Amino acid sequence: MKKLLLGFLLCSVGFGATADWKYSEKVDEMRGTTQYLASLVPEKEDEGVAMTLIAEGYKNKEAYNFHFSLNGAEFDCKVGEICSGFMKADNGQIKELLFEIDKKNQLLGFVIGMGSFAKELSGAKTLYVELPILDKGMMQFKYEPNKLKWSM
Repeated sequence: MKKLLLGFLLCSVGFGATADWKYSEKVDEMRGTTQYLASLVPEKEDEGVAMTLIAEGYKNKEAYNFHFSLNGAEFDCKVGEICSGFMKADNGQIKELLFEIDKKNQLLGFVIGMGSFAKELSGAKTLYVELPILDKGMMQFKYEPNKLKWSM
């Protein structure tokens, strides 16, 4: 019985488990289109705030757009303005990350300069993103973005 309990406890402990990309699709029957999405949650929440990284895919093969979906807070940026944050891939340099708030859903921030962002993301084992959050200042989120099945 003790061995069984010990085995159960060892199996239930996470050994550096990382979140993988989750894939979904939205079908618009009226227009005859399908939208493909891949989402990646950060390693952990920060003060009850989580920011999911979302890639939009073309024909479920190629990422063409990236945005962040905020949960538990709001971006400290106004609709219609170019907002500024930072990103860092692995042990590389800290780079500016420009984004803009969606007009219909202000909890979404769309990356400006998708090519540059995709280049950083594609080879990274770890990606740090720091964006301005209302009443909380700059908040950092850590992602492990390897294994996106789409080309960029």
